[in-house]
Amino acid sequence: MRLSIIRLFIPIALFLQIRGPLFAQTSVSGIISLNTTWSKTGSPYNLAAKVQVKENVTLTIEPGVTVNGNNLQIEVFGSLTAAGNSNSKITFNNTSILGSPLINYFATLNIQHANFKGGGVLTTLVGWLMSLTLRDSRLDGCSVINLIGSIGTSNSYIERNIFVNSGGINTWIIGDGIAYIRNNVFYQQVDGFAIQNRVSSFSGTSTIAEYNSFLSTDRVAINLPSGYSDARVSALNNYWNTTDVAIINSMIIDRNDDLQIASVVPYVPFLTVPHTNTPPFPLIWPSHT
Repeated sequence: MRLSIIRLFIPIALFLQIRGPLFAQTSVSGIISLNTTWSKTGSPYNLAAKVQVKENVTLTIEPGVTVNGNNLQIEVFGSLTAAGNSNSKITFNNTSILGSPLINYFATLNIQHANFKGGGVLTTLVGWLMSLTLRDSRLDGCSVINLIGSIGTSNSYIERNIFVNSGGINTWIIGDGIAYIRNNVFYQQVDGFAIQNRVSSFSGTSTIAEYNSFLSTDRVAINLPSGYSDARVSALNNYWNTTDVAIINSMIIDRNDDLQIASVVPYVPFLTVPHTNTPPFPLIWPSHT
């Protein structure tokens, strides 16, 4: 009986060795000029050179897909939809996603339930006309998000994300669009801020930061740089990992620190515990009282 079992397993082992890898991988580069889907069956997708999504064209990335950017970028002149779900996230490794750098294109980016590791996320989103949705994602060691543009009533939503050892969100809003930055976690942010505004909209404050958790009390959470006459951020109802007003003030750079800064950041009332819709980060909070 023992010999027959050995004879059974030897052919199976040889079959598996001959068959080789069970999963495909796809090399991508160049201009995408027709609506295209990157499916899980073709994953991982490895960038061999810069990828550009043409105007009026949509690149759809399905749940469960991995994109290996190799420190290259996906530049969107049209639309990018990368919507994973809670059970099947999309992974971006060392990938930069950029909106169109030209003012004549409306770039639309919808990214949900994604994990970014290294590289940059929306590192240059410069098109005058654009819309960004970034939700329910985790960003580790990523670059600053430059959210620039939004003429008209196009709003952007950065919500329920976790930023770890990453750059902050830098907004330049022109027109009536609003950047809603809500229910995010910022931990050990780099580049000097978690949220920064240089130019606000024509109609009033266009960067609304609320229900976020700013966990690193030794770093700047909200920054208004000097020399910009319309820089404004509304920062009501955030959690600062402390109830000490002196510490919270040290986490905000505004006109109380420099008279060349346009405005004071309102932050009262503030939360004494994280908001229930903000992702938990239990290893960090609460550390202050």
